[in-house]
Amino acid sequence: MMKPLILVVCVLLTGCTSAKISRSLASGTVGCPVDEITISNETVSSGVHNFTATCRGVDHFCTYMYPNPISCKSEAKAVTGK
Repeated sequence: MMKPLILVVCVLLTGCTSAKISRSLASGTVGCPVDEITISNETVSSGVHNFTATCRGVDHFCTYMYPNPISCKSEAKAVTGK
């Protein structure tokens, strides 16, 4: 448990992004297992990390800045009625 935490802290402090770490962070928030999440549009600016986590066809727009928790918002889907 300590090894992944150290890796996350090192990456966050250096301003790098890592799809593996982003998947792990997003997993608990978006409700999908790590192996079902794909990461795209990763950016980092002034320590703020942004990325899109896609799982089961739904895009989740995520942001985090150490030591704050990750925040993800799902893409709104249009609802059509008959």
